[in-house]
Amino acid sequence: MRSRALLFAALLCVAPAGLAAQGGEALRQAEAALVRGDAVSAKIALEHAASAGASAADLAALRGEAALMTGDMEEARKFLSPARLSGTYRVRGLRVLARLEQAEGNIPAAANALELALRAGGNKADIWTDVARLRYAAGNHAGAFDAIDYAAGLDDAGTGTLLYKAQLVRDGQGLRSSLPWFERAVELAPDDATALGEYAATLADMGRATDAVTVTRQILARDRRNPQAFFIQAVVAARAQKHGLARRLLSRAGDALENRPATLLVGGLLENRGGASRLATERLFDLFEIAPDVAAAELADALLVDGEGVELAARFEGDVAVRQASPALAWRLVRSAEQQGDVAGAATAFDTAAQWNWGGAVRRGSGAAIGRLAAASAASPGQIDTSTNYIRALVAGRQPARALEVARELGRRHPGNFDARLALGDAALASGNAAEAVEAYAAAAAIRRGPQLVRKLALAHLDNGNAMAAKAVLADYIREYPLDRDVPTFLGTLLVREGDAGGAAALLKATWPEARRDPLGLCRLAWAQLYAGDGEAALRNAQTAYRMQRSSLPAAMVLAAALEEAGGNADTVRALRAKAGDLSVDEALRPLFAL
Repeated sequence: MRSRALLFAALLCVAPAGLAAQGGEALRQAEAALVRGDAVSAKIALEHAASAGASAADLAALRGEAALMTGDMEEARKFLSPARLSGTYRVRGLRVLARLEQAEGNIPAAANALELALRAGGNKADIWTDVARLRYAAGNHAGAFDAIDYAAGLDDAGTGTLLYKAQLVRDGQGLRSSLPWFERAVELAPDDATALGEYAATLADMGRATDAVTVTRQILARDRRNPQAFFIQAVVAARAQKHGLARRLLSRAGDALENRPATLLVGGLLENRGGASRLATERLFDLFEIAPDVAAAELADALLVDGEGVELAARFEGDVAVRQASPALAWRLVRSAEQQGDVAGAATAFDTAAQWNWGGAVRRGSGAAIGRLAAASAASPGQIDTSTNYIRALVAGRQPARALEVARELGRRHPGNFDARLALGDAALASGNAAEAVEAYAAAAAIRRGPQLVRKLALAHLDNGNAMAAKAVLADYIREYPLDRDVPTFLGTLLVREGDAGGAAALLKATWPEARRDPLGLCRLAWAQLYAGDGEAALRNAQTAYRMQRSSLPAAMVLAAALEEAGGNADTVRALRAKAGDLSVDEALRPLFAL
């Protein structure tokens, strides 16, 4: 009898320990499921953990994370209060709470949760990465860079930290500068599909097609249906003019990426290049609704191929006059008018397109619009979207002094915000304060560089009397983004103006794939080649440009000069020059070299 009592007592001691072990294993299973993004399996494992006696504090953090993963905000909030998060998973729970607060738009509460996480967990890289993401989402872009720089310098910086650092470096410095950070992230986690995908995409955007495909194959070796890998391969194939292969690869990406802007753009490009312009138009219309600036030129091309010049004019004429556009879109409107046989309309469109400059399209602002935006800005002082719209309207309405006043105040309120810095640069440049514009544009470019911002920064340097700095900014961008075709054209134009025809011709030749669809680009290339001593190439390109755009005065004048240099027919040269009427050569060629 005594031995049975001792055995029962022993069982009482062992059973709780066994249950605790089971609870710990169930918690680990729940963690693994959450890492995979499998909230259902995580919830099942957590029920097992609860039955095995896991602490309420440990369960709260993971249950809250599972609920948030399924989008059940109300359920998540039941578990994710700082008071309940006191166990092993307190730091993790606080980080999830920060995500919940951010998702519901409560940025101060999210920041408070991360501050508590830092106090509980110390200066951990993953917490500081969360801080960086929160700051970026809140519009404090410069603060996000500071936070991720700090996180990446900590000893425990992992793949997530290094990957976000790489992405921000890619935005603020460029593709080439971001590569070492992507490589470090992949080295730490060679099986991480997200890190490998971002690395492959960056390689592809740099033109390193073979390396990009190699990395995508690494992804597909682990995940045979990974949509991002197939998408990147489709982009590489499309750039190599292998349109059939690109379409097949894009179809293998499946539905996961179907409605993303990049997928719609690539799909539209492929259909357009493959002769299915109607299908291309449908895809590009879908994209235009999401991202009009991205889709504009390609949609215009598809409409022109379909003979829909009227639709093109109706959709885009206002864009050239009112909002930012590209020279390519501006000249497509000229071709649209020509397609309709509208001689007067073509002349008007030509005049508008000729006014386009590299800082952006000609803008016109109405007094009524400015009044509405002024009222909205006064009602929400410091609100970034409202204020930047007001500043742009003031610049368009030729009220640069007031624009600069509003932009400076916005900059004081939001010193780390990209849009505030960009608006200040625009207002300062319009006001003739070139040095202030340089400072503002450079600060904006440190957050997110793009071709238009780089051109604006170069223009500000030129207005500030520093052509060397302008060329350096452009050359650095070209090094970082070797596939870009817009900035080399701008730099080539600048070199032509400075008399460096040889350097200009070399740069402008790199734009040839795009120039085939842009008569003005071909004219610019032909002019540089003519003065660099390559008369044969100049004549060939000038003839192509003239065939594409017979109404273009620059095309006529460049062809006349190239024919004259080649000893061509004098009557033809005179007829081409007569198109300019009383205009001098410099006046007729102004659209080519307007900065």
